[in-house]
Amino acid sequence: MLRSLLAALNVRPEEQIQVALMLTIGFFMGTFIATFSVTAESLFLSQLSDDHRYIIVRAKLSEKSLPKDHGELKEALEFKAYEAIGAIASGFGRSLEDKSAEHAVRVEFISYEGMMSGKNKVFAELNDGVLTFH
Repeated sequence: MLRSLLAALNVRPEEQIQVALMLTIGFFMGTFIATFSVTAESLFLSQLSDDHRYIIVRAKLSEKSLPKDHGELKEALEFKAYEAIGAIASGFGRSLEDKSAEHAVRVEFISYEGMMSGKNKVFAELNDGVLTFH
């Protein structure tokens, strides 16, 4: 089978080992990427709301790395939220121009510092395009 594949690719005899190694590496890289992306996306989409109306995405952030200015903080969180919504939308073959993804995904922001102190509390969320702080 390998010989017929190499012949179909018009590989010279002195190149056969290198081409076979490249094909093998490509196969294993593809397997890794497929496994990694499925695992990452399933962890990313780990929860639905109780009424099954929303996909809940929990973004965990360090408060130390967030801007102190309220306007900059709002802009940074909205950017991250729409980045997450875009990733979800593309997984379903949609784009951000289609507002259905914005209405189907709720992004909750949780701080690492709060998690360490035992308070797994949401400090902000983007729901239906509106960012609210708690």
